[in-house]
Amino acid sequence: MNRRRFLWRIGSVGAVLIGSWISLFDRRLILKTCLSYSGLPEPIQALYARKFVETFPDLTLEKLIGELHDRGIYSGGEFHIGRIGRNAVSDELIEFDSFLWTESELLLYAVIARLHAAEIS
Repeated sequence: MNRRRFLWRIGSVGAVLIGSWISLFDRRLILKTCLSYSGLPEPIQALYARKFVETFPDLTLEKLIGELHDRGIYSGGEFHIGRIGRNAVSDELIEFDSFLWTESELLLYAVIARLHAAEIS
């Protein structure tokens, strides 16, 4: 095998592994970040509705936050609400409370409702 090709392949594999590790590390840091309802910005708190506590009963709060991170809605300790509109093109529509919601919307509302519920408990 050509030495340059070998080095290029090793470098490519190393770059992929390092990129994957950084992504996983970043997600773990976010999931370990303590989010609280009272710590959310007021416009995000205003999205609270009690009925959304019941959405995604099979997912934990950490998994919901992870989903928001994967969709680009929550990163670096901030919510990027504009991303929900961009995700609407490819998001699945889910019926909840006699209305169709995008999956990203429901995830955000579920996180806010669960944070509120955890804070008042």
